[in-house]
Amino acid sequence: MVFEDIWLAVGLHPSAGHLVGIPMLAIHHYEFKPECFAAGRHPALQPFASGPRNCVGQVHALVEAKMVLAMMLQHFRLSLPGSLPVPAVRQIRRWA
Repeated sequence: MVFEDIWLAVGLHPSAGHLVGIPMLAIHHYEFKPECFAAGRHPALQPFASGPRNCVGQVHALVEAKMVLAMMLQHFRLSLPGSLPVPAVRQIRRWA
């Protein structure tokens, strides 16, 4: 969302309050190559991918997201409405 009126280098002028999006095709405009989807190829374009091409900031991003959620929850009190019944929960422990 645009928070203040701005002029972009391409001559566009989004006003405050407008939503601005960038389509994936505008960023990755490469021609379609079916061999890229062949079996055995690593999915190199996936963010937070696994293996040697994974995101170096993945752990930091997940920890930061958890911290933000925890800090937000400190400012709220969560409770069920009085009209909803709370089902009894039994915990069964199985020792293997």
